[in-house]
Amino acid sequence: MTFLVQFKRFRRGVPEVIRTLSLSTIDGAAAMTFARSLAGTRHWPPRTDALRVIDDSGRTLLDWVVPVVLTHPDANSRAPGPAEPTSHEPRSAPQ
Repeated sequence: MTFLVQFKRFRRGVPEVIRTLSLSTIDGAAAMTFARSLAGTRHWPPRTDALRVIDDSGRTLLDWVVPVVLTHPDANSRAPGPAEPTSHEPRSAPQ
C-alpha cells in the first residue's frame, strides 16, 4: 500500500507542508517509523515541526510532533570553552 508522509512546519501557528514523501509499506506505522529515522540526515527538511502519514485515500492516519531536541540539534552542541594558551610558559597576572 502507498502512504504519503508530509513534513510540516508551523509558521505563525499555521501548519504548512514543506515536503511530501511517497512510501510503499505494509502499514502507516511503518511509514512513520521510516520517516522518523530520517531525522538528523540530509533527507530531513530543515525546520520540520511535525509529520503526518496519509493513506492513498487522503485520510490522516498518524500525526507526530517533533520533540524540541530534534528540531534544533545545534542548540545541544557543546559551546566552545575558553581558549587555552598556545605556549607552555606561565603567564603573569595582570597588575
